[in-house]
Amino acid sequence: MPGGDDDTGKVEINLPGGIGAKIAVPGGLDSDGTFDIAGVGLYPGAKVGSVKVDAAASPKSRKATVAFGFSARADAAAAAAAADWYQREFDVKGTKVTRRSETLSGLTGDGDDFTIAMEAVATGTSRGLVTITDAN
Repeated sequence: MPGGDDDTGKVEINLPGGIGAKIAVPGGLDSDGTFDIAGVGLYPGAKVGSVKVDAAASPKSRKATVAFGFSARADAAAAAAAADWYQREFDVKGTKVTRRSETLSGLTGDGDDFTIAMEAVATGTSRGLVTITDAN
């Protein structure tokens, strides 16, 4: 899965002008308040393992992308169960999402594009990548 390093807890930050850093987050980040789209947070018990920020600041573009890589325990059909949970949560919040297999996409309350892509990596475990793109 592109963009995140869920297993090592590496955080990568890339800023305009070639400034960047890679750091390790000890033990990963908990799901408590680390991310929220339209009132929907991380899948219960999920741990954020990576955060990647890529911001371009030029006279023609102010596009920014933030990606959170996470892992979660789920039932035997791990990725599908996590995607089902996200679908239900967005439905309850009234946020329209499009779903293709285990990937959901839509718009945040601010009109930014978001995608949540899940994949099974082992029996009872799934890995996800949340990508939010602000093209303002």
